[in-house]
Amino acid sequence: MTTPLALQCAHLSKRFPGGGGISDLSLDVRQGEVVALLGPSGCGKTTTLRLVAGFEAPDSGAIDIAGRPVAAHNAFLPPEKRKVGMVFQDYALFPHLTVAQNVAFGLPNNPRRDARVRNVLSMVGLLLLHSRYPHQLSGGEQQRVALARALAPEPAILLLDEPFSNLDAKLRQQVREEVKEILETSGVTAVFVTHDQEEAFYMGHRVAVLNQGRLEQAGTPEDIYHHPATAFVARFVGVADFLAVVSQSGAPVTDAGPIPPGNIEALEDGLEVMVRPDDVAFEPSENGQGRIISCRFQGASTLYRLLLDSGETVHALSASPRSYPAGARVRVWLQPGHRLVCFKGGHAVRL
Repeated sequence: MTTPLALQCAHLSKRFPGGGGISDLSLDVRQGEVVALLGPSGCGKTTTLRLVAGFEAPDSGAIDIAGRPVAAHNAFLPPEKRKVGMVFQDYALFPHLTVAQNVAFGLPNNPRRDARVRNVLSMVGLLLLHSRYPHQLSGGEQQRVALARALAPEPAILLLDEPFSNLDAKLRQQVREEVKEILETSGVTAVFVTHDQEEAFYMGHRVAVLNQGRLEQAGTPEDIYHHPATAFVARFVGVADFLAVVSQSGAPVTDAGPIPPGNIEALEDGLEVMVRPDDVAFEPSENGQGRIISCRFQGASTLYRLLLDSGETVHALSASPRSYPAGARVRVWLQPGHRLVCFKGGHAVRL
């Protein structure tokens, strides 16, 4: 049985006089799904979120929330009528209200109100702090109050705009783990904006990558990383190098060595292969076809940048206990058994 759609965006476009916005964006989000909108600054992530929330009206296209049209050529519902919860980047808590009062803000004044406030505060682990004011809370606690306030009206969809950007690195990791657990426990549908690839992969069931106002690709984190649809996606979600593929005695080869069997069945002009650092292997060799030009210690591994004699560069990972100096000559090859993605004109192709 197919899970119903909580959000449907069809051919959305929105342009601003000074530039920016989105063009012909279509995206579906199923009930209970968490989708991360990922991309660089100015790519249209926040514009998309504001269109869904009702803070902006699209120039064209349509938005349905829980099966109900909220934006189209003949309909536009304001934010308060969309059953959407919003967690802002700066949390937007009322400083003169207690935790409980912040969460209760906007709820109907009926007998169920207090019980609902207690329920969501318990869900986010803040029930004992209900009488405190925002300035008496840590950044992580303020984040959870903002989340509780957004969840209190039982929205059809929860929107989060860069929800962890105001936290330091250690607290950010802790809070996103807490938020992920809360979202999974509550079963709420959520869309959140981030420019952090690691965050998107950790939080999202699916990731939608935007670039210059257009949706480049939407899929699971695994699909986005291992099977990028475009060269932009490949580079944005990790280290990716592209090597030209040529024929040598009828076999496909690159400047880093032969393509492992099973990757290319038929050669085409203009073909490139994407390699990630774990696809590349090397060893010291005076007769090798490259040399180390830089290295970056990453704890359990070290990331090396290798300059091939052809002028191309590739990155390779090596276990940290093994250390090689910059300038050392190396033999480079592509790892056998790794499935590589081929590109032509910046787009993935199947061969």
